Amino acid sequence: MEAKLLPPTDVCPIPNHQFIMKIIIWNSQGALKPNFQNHVRELTRNHDPAIFVVMETKLGGERAREITDRLPFDGAIHTDTIGYAGGLWLLWNSDKVEVQTLANMEQEIYVEVKVVSKAWSHNRNLVDSIDTFTKDAALWNKNSFGNVHAKKKRVLARLYVVQRALSNRPSASLIELEKSFHLELGTILDQERDLWALKSRINWKIQGDRNTSFYHIFVLARRKRNCIASIKNSVGDWITEEREVMEYFKTGFISLYTTSHSKADWCTKKISNWQIQLAEEDKCSLAEMVSLAEIKEALWSMKAYKAPGPDGLHAKFFQKIWLVVGD
Repeated sequence: MEAKLLPPTDVCPIPNHQFIMKIIIWNSQGALKPNFQNHVRELTRNHDPAIFVVMETKLGGERAREITDRLPFDGAIHTDTIGYAGGLWLLWNSDKVEVQTLANMEQEIYVEVKVVSKAWSHNRNLVDSIDTFTKDAALWNKNSFGNVHAKKKRVLARLYVVQRALSNRPSASLIELEKSFHLELGTILDQERDLWALKSRINWKIQGDRNTSFYHIFVLARRKRNCIASIKNSVGDWITEEREVMEYFKTGFISLYTTSHSKADWCTKKISNWQIQLAEEDKCSLAEMVSLAEIKEALWSMKAYKAPGPDGLHAKFFQKIWLVVGD
């Protein structure tokens, strides 16, 4: 797949500071196969990826490092296998991308790639950084994933053609092609499931089968529940036009949170002994800047996939890359 990311250096000859970065994700089904290394070199020579992810290598530790040292990449992260299964490798070339390890598990690798850190560089403030990242991420999503539903239809159509051909004239090449389409379809179905799960804003995940219809129903139900088709005004008339409904809400909030008083005098002599007062220490603390620890505590108290802010980013985004945005 291809993703549009920011370059790893400050000098970029391409307009808008964007370039195509290729990422290969391959289920190898074993790194000890005789043609494994040749296959990796062939893919690298044909596609020139900046990041190469190898899944199901079934190999870890020192033996994994010995093999990756012979591959055409100068950076590598390995995970341990789970018995005789698993094994995940993340390979990259430092002249194309900068990768920093955040956390590793048996089946997951968390890293920081330059697409995020660049958005927070050049001494931008938080609002500008979020705006920059949102635009870059939207562009990357468009070029990397595109329309998941359209991709699923295309893969299903191709799979149907291959299966029809297999039923008429079986061959080894058609069987391999069918397997590749099944793998691609599985990836797309996972993306579709995650898409509906995110849209439905469910705070828990169901393990097992892909519950696309389940998430889809939640999304539709939420949209219907949140839709205000009409509202009755103060004189009892119903407002049905969308723009008039919006204006009515706006006017209501303006009248609720505004006052005709321009200022209010405050005389400390009128305070009685029985009234609750803040201690001097507490008064001083109110004027202090919010600390980084307080921000982190508030961020981690938020549900990960609840309603996003105006920038479209969920709390999970800031929790995941806190090491970048926290500074």
